[in-house]
Amino acid sequence: MASSLLAQLLSRIQRLKPEHVLVGILSLATIAAAASPGLFYRVTGGLGYLGGDSDWSGYILEVARVAAVLMFFPALCLGMVLP
Repeated sequence: MASSLLAQLLSRIQRLKPEHVLVGILSLATIAAAASPGLFYRVTGGLGYLGGDSDWSGYILEVARVAAVLMFFPALCLGMVLP
């Protein structure tokens, strides 16, 4: 829903050509998706286990946090193009 709202706001800017907006959004999505594996490596401390000494709920929260941090921006960008 956030990506469609952002896409609608960008479409209302008359100075920007739709083609330029599309290329810009796809470029941002490409860069973000390409950076995700490296960020995942850093966030997990070299592909270490997430949650460490946590119980089940702590583990789930840690996995959800890492997934949200790494996937939110690429998904937002792609959601603007492919709602």
